[in-house]
Amino acid sequence: MAKALIRVEGKLFMTEATSAAVIPPKKERLKLGLISILQFVSVLGFAGIALLYLPAGRTVTVIYTMPLWVTVFSFLVVGLKPSRTQLLGMLLSMSGILLFFNPGVIELDNKEVLFGLSLALIAPVLWGLGAVLYKFGRWHSSVLSQSFWQLLIAGLFLAVLAFIFERYAEIHFTLSFWIILFWNCIGPAALSVWAWSQVLNRMSATTASQFTMFTPFVGIAASAMIFGENLPAMFAVSVLLIVFGGVLSLVR
Repeated sequence: MAKALIRVEGKLFMTEATSAAVIPPKKERLKLGLISILQFVSVLGFAGIALLYLPAGRTVTVIYTMPLWVTVFSFLVVGLKPSRTQLLGMLLSMSGILLFFNPGVIELDNKEVLFGLSLALIAPVLWGLGAVLYKFGRWHSSVLSQSFWQLLIAGLFLAVLAFIFERYAEIHFTLSFWIILFWNCIGPAALSVWAWSQVLNRMSATTASQFTMFTPFVGIAASAMIFGENLPAMFAVSVLLIVFGGVLSLVR
């Protein structure tokens, strides 16, 4: 009989977990399904579409404004009042986001670019709301069963959307295609969902979000090296404002 770590009213308990508990109990499935759509469908789906219209560096910078939205929803949903430092951080992050509407960073006359930017902005907002709802939820199921259920719901939801919008798309099933598909299913999807759920069960959503602030720099550097993406000075300023503001918004 294995042990499972569960959360009840914000407190952690060890309980017996059987192999039959693959999916959460019925009373938790709807809530976990909603959180899955808010967190994982938004980021995996919206970010993937945004990459069709935006360079990777710009997309990842906007997506990882997530800590800012965690702070916002912690106040709106739970009632945790932000400090002056957090308010300053939120202001700086918002200023950095507004710089993305500078013609030196984003082509404002390109409707496709603006559409991609809109999706990239919506994704972290939904993700932040999902993270707060999960953190302050009452869960009796194990993290593994929660991760499985969330991935299942997200996968089904995205599959339906793909069928609706891309059923006539021409797909070339090459070796590279299968390698990329396998990696995205195991690494960025399954492993990250399980790891993030484990993290939220051990620390606050705002503290956990602080560690995601490293991600934009990795994405920007990789995009510049692999795709040769041009990074104007205004873009660098907006990135620093967003990241520094995000760090301040997490200070309690």
